[in-house]
Amino acid sequence: MHQNTKLSFVFVALILISATCSAQLMAGMTLDKSELGENEIALLNVKILNNSESDEQNVILRIKAGEGFNLIEGEEVTSIVKNMGTIKAGKTAEVNLKIKCIFAKKLDSAIYLYYGINEELKNAAVINVKSEPLPVSVKTNIEKKQYNNNEAMTVSYTLQNNSAENIYNVAVEAIAPKDFEIITSPKTAEVIASGEKLEQEFVIMPPLEAQGDYSIQIVYGFFDSNKPHYFEKTINVTMQKTNYQLIGLLGFVVLIIAGYLFLKKEDKNNVKGTGEKK
Repeated sequence: MHQNTKLSFVFVALILISATCSAQLMAGMTLDKSELGENEIALLNVKILNNSESDEQNVILRIKAGEGFNLIEGEEVTSIVKNMGTIKAGKTAEVNLKIKCIFAKKLDSAIYLYYGINEELKNAAVINVKSEPLPVSVKTNIEKKQYNNNEAMTVSYTLQNNSAENIYNVAVEAIAPKDFEIITSPKTAEVIASGEKLEQEFVIMPPLEAQGDYSIQIVYGFFDSNKPHYFEKTINVTMQKTNYQLIGLLGFVVLIIAGYLFLKKEDKNNVKGTGEKK
């Protein structure tokens, strides 16, 4: 009997210790919208509270996007790990991220949060999010995927309002890497009626030193029934350095050929026929 009592006491103590440890950190997530269309962006806020009476060091968060969604932090990824450092007793730390819907179909999904101390991410939280088809279609197109760094790029954009209602405060612009010159101004429209569309071509000039892979973004947004929507479409391009020596050599060759043809023509004009008098 005494042994059983002892074991029961130890078991209860372990439960209490476990509950105390898990209660030291408390985390939750909020989204500014829970239903998104393809390429639509929502803002994710993650807060973590140190509920203990002592500072917690090396607090780690791992945020994972469910099917149909990506996280954005410089680039699109499916998972992000954040070292929150030390969270003082009774204090809250937070992280703000963008999530992006990558599906055009209806889907129930979620964003997952795992958190803890060091590598022991024993606690978890989840928030639901949905993808849904929107009655506004957008098409973007770039002439080609590879350019010389002395070539201007042209990106076309078409927004079609397929809904039965008007959409309002429509805006679209291009965003390019540093030192790229966006020649075309943003396009705006107060109203796009049902069945109508907005079209635009963005001309972008890369710097002469551009070389390698770059991302061009077409960002757009509108309101429907007083609800805002914001979208980001990424277009990847490769820039190759223009070989000016080769261009100069080709020009020189063309000049030689042109000179040769001119001289040949002159020689032909100077040849007299056998019936001509000298």
